[in-house]
Amino acid sequence: MTRQRWRPSAPNVDIEGGFFFTADTLSELANKIVMKYQRVRMPGKNLEETVDRYNKFVDAGVDADFGKPAPKFKCAKPPFYAAWPHPWFTMPVQA
Repeated sequence: MTRQRWRPSAPNVDIEGGFFFTADTLSELANKIVMKYQRVRMPGKNLEETVDRYNKFVDAGVDADFGKPAPKFKCAKPPFYAAWPHPWFTMPVQA
């Protein structure tokens, strides 16, 4: 957020609609990720383990899961953020 100078507030994110979450710990963040389209809750332990694994990729300089070349930035400093992905599809219009 700081590096990209991105502001995690409306209108950039939809907090009121339940599509964006923030917390000071990963476990707290996982508990906040709740919305009407969600079928299964995110266990805090799962999020903590996933972030820990990614941070180890940063230390190693290689993303073993997705092949990201030279990951450089750890997820380690609160606040932590999560966003519910909402894909946008555009359909070509024929004249």
